[in-house]
Amino acid sequence: MKKKIIAFFIGSSILMTGCSAEDRLNQLAESTSSPTVTVAVPTATPGPVVKKLSLKEKGTIGDWEVTVKKVMAKRKITNGKYRYFQAKKGKTYAVYTLTVKNNGKKEEKFLPFIGVIGQIVQAKVVDQNKKEYKPTQLMGYDKDIVAQIIKPGSKKTGIVAFEIPQKVGKKVKQLTLTFEKDKDKLVVMD
Repeated sequence: MKKKIIAFFIGSSILMTGCSAEDRLNQLAESTSSPTVTVAVPTATPGPVVKKLSLKEKGTIGDWEVTVKKVMAKRKITNGKYRYFQAKKGKTYAVYTLTVKNNGKKEEKFLPFIGVIGQIVQAKVVDQNKKEYKPTQLMGYDKDIVAQIIKPGSKKTGIVAFEIPQKVGKKVKQLTLTFEKDKDKLVVMD
């Protein structure tokens, strides 16, 4: 009988050890498995808006309504009888005539040179080789619209000039004029 009791205890202890080892393995597997992760699905944010226009079409960028009427290449821009602006040697001006309207609620400068990028409208022309040119401010020229203050609800017609190489000026109608604000673009092509 003693042998039976001893055999029972040995068998029980082996069985218990097996169970507890199995339980421990299960616990270890549960603790090392990765926890449940909740992933937030991002909502679709509106992407950049690119509006393409031809000459004489109206478009909006920010609070501005813009209509580009014409483009031409000029070596010299006259201002009255005696004043003029001459492009540097080997250069010419791409001159865009446009009308802008301030649809905002406060007085603002159109194409200011100083401001926070993304909060102001900026302009550039791009040639066939993807080279970019920034506007040239013609200081004291009454038709230059760059950095002009325009009241809310008011319109102003004027020019924006870009100094470009003469060889690019020969194909001035192939330039792409782009107005940008934040991620939005207004692209004008002839």
